[in-house]
Amino acid sequence: MRYLEVQFSNFPLGFEADLLVAELAEIGFDSFQEEEGLVSAFIPAELYKKNSMHDLSLLSNYPEVEVLVIPLEDKNWNEEWEKHYEPVIIGEKCCVRAPFHPSLPGMQYEIVIEPKMSFGTAHHATTQLMAGWLMDLDINGKEVLDMGCGTGILAILANKMGARHVMAVDNDEWTWQNAFENLRNNRVTEGIAQLGDSSVIGLEKYDLILANINRNVLIQDMEKYVMGLQPEGQLLLSGFYESDTDMIKASAKAKGMKYEGTRTLNDWAVVLFSKLKA
Repeated sequence: MRYLEVQFSNFPLGFEADLLVAELAEIGFDSFQEEEGLVSAFIPAELYKKNSMHDLSLLSNYPEVEVLVIPLEDKNWNEEWEKHYEPVIIGEKCCVRAPFHPSLPGMQYEIVIEPKMSFGTAHHATTQLMAGWLMDLDINGKEVLDMGCGTGILAILANKMGARHVMAVDNDEWTWQNAFENLRNNRVTEGIAQLGDSSVIGLEKYDLILANINRNVLIQDMEKYVMGLQPEGQLLLSGFYESDTDMIKASAKAKGMKYEGTRTLNDWAVVLFSKLKA
């Protein structure tokens, strides 16, 4: 597959770089590199649309940023990316690794993920926040929905924690296929990966809904999440910045949810809610 590298030079790193990466991911970029003053983003050539770059609202704040598009040699970029993929340890008891990494002793949970550049390889702060809090919940025997599942890490972890059944949903076909493969490779028999969005909830009821997406989608779909919960069910949300927490809390509370707490990592946040009795 032929890729393009788009370089953003003179761009600040840290929090602002995370915002840029989030915007780029929404328009088709699937991997990123950061070094001092430079953010590089990679996208399949057939997905790149020059006009879409004008939709990046963050760039208007940095007129000094220079954008350079570089055609890359046609090669197996998944293979190249895998060379730099490292295992992730979450809460000292969950290891997320690739098939080519050795198993780590002493881990309560081990998840093996084919690292194909889907969002959710556990390297991002939001995935670590979600997985860390999930491991603190009692979900044994419960029905769990993982919205915007990426590679399926959270659904797999829920299964290993004793969930009765897990549903992993993503609206990107390539990502959904990757999640399906990962659930199968991790021997998730009481679960399924499905292509779709929040409309798949329908009349189904879950004990726990996990959604690691972005602020706007979470707010847009909040009512569907709440309707899809059993009485006293729980809703664990991430994919947004700490500064957006009040907005997420207000949206959830307006739909009858009780705020249970917030955790943060590198300016990203995860928030837990429980459904109030009718």
